[in-house]
Amino acid sequence: MNIFLRPAEPFTLFSYCDFAILFFLNLVFYFLIKYDYIARIKSHKTIIAILFIIVIPFLSNKIEIDNVNRSFSMVDGFNLLYTLLKIPVWWLIGLLNIYILRFFLKKREKNTLRMEMEKRKEKQNQKYKSDFNQLREFVNSFDPVSLIDAGAPENEYDSLTEQILSYIYKKKTKQEMKNMVVGQIQYLFGLVIEEKYKESFNNDLNEFIEKLYEHFKIIE
Repeated sequence: MNIFLRPAEPFTLFSYCDFAILFFLNLVFYFLIKYDYIARIKSHKTIIAILFIIVIPFLSNKIEIDNVNRSFSMVDGFNLLYTLLKIPVWWLIGLLNIYILRFFLKKREKNTLRMEMEKRKEKQNQKYKSDFNQLREFVNSFDPVSLIDAGAPENEYDSLTEQILSYIYKKKTKQEMKNMVVGQIQYLFGLVIEEKYKESFNNDLNEFIEKLYEHFKIIE
């Protein structure tokens, strides 16, 4: 006899058909989670509850009763009493499936958030590197202490460049930027501007800052 046409063995409650139903449902749940379909179904818990509270117990008992009637010539209600015990078992299995799905959905959500954060961080790092390299060209072109003209490496002003880029991201005013640049030049390079060069230096610094704010589209 076909194993799926046999009734449940004594004390087992579940037949091969029940195990087939359970296997099929969990296979469906697996693919729904794997391809992120179940997260799009907002009422998935309600659907699972209806399946395991009503639909599956009814289907399981219907198959079981048909198999019993097919296998035995004499059947009475007492012989089928065990089918009532299958109903709460299906309910427990339904609760277990909901908790398992909930666990995997949360795990998948955490992994998705982590990947998004890593991508966002990578994009930020790429943007920072790009902005820094562009700003380095501006600073080296400005060359406030004439170190680049003297043959210094291109990273000579990197400390100053970092401070300027920080002010750009914070959208500081031009005056705040100017005060910071002057202070950093004096602190980092010990530059003391003589009175006769102050006007020329201020003009060059103002022009440099204007170019920065225009390039990085900073609006005061």
